Amino acid sequence: MLLKKVLKTEKAENKIKKAYELLAKMKFELLRNYDELNFIETEKVSLNEVRAFVEEGIVILEFDEALPCQKVDDAYANRVHWREMMNGALKKLFENIENVPDYEKAVVCVEVHKTSDNWDISNRMLNLVVNMLKGNFMPDDNITNLVIAHKGKKSDREKTVIYIGNYYTDMEKVLKMWC
Repeated sequence: MLLKKVLKTEKAENKIKKAYELLAKMKFELLRNYDELNFIETEKVSLNEVRAFVEEGIVILEFDEALPCQKVDDAYANRVHWREMMNGALKKLFENIENVPDYEKAVVCVEVHKTSDNWDISNRMLNLVVNMLKGNFMPDDNITNLVIAHKGKKSDREKTVIYIGNYYTDMEKVLKMWC
């Protein structure tokens, strides 16, 4: 009797996990087609502002803007703008790469370049980045499926670079590119 209950619980958990993964993929599809839905009038993002490619098995997303601070008056507009940029980068990646990696556990390193060295790295919209990657490169953003690191860097031009790899096999490569 107990074994039947355990098996039923495991089946239910598997169904819930699969449904959650499907929901994350559906969320990405909705966001990818966001432009066509016309919910909000937004500025179109030029695909020249984003680059998406795979180098040595590591997915690299580059943006010609620094990831914005989440504590600003126009945070909503920034989130919409960055969602569009992330969608543009992911769309480029999925269109140009035949087998985009999917990891059970991903390592994600985010590097934000700013022209000033007087800014707070911890207030960046990092959660938006993670949510856009969830369902595309890893099943979830919990401690089982994601290791994340981010850093700021003073630079002559503002940009954001995101490195994504397999936690188990690519950690060293990702850290070498990121550091």
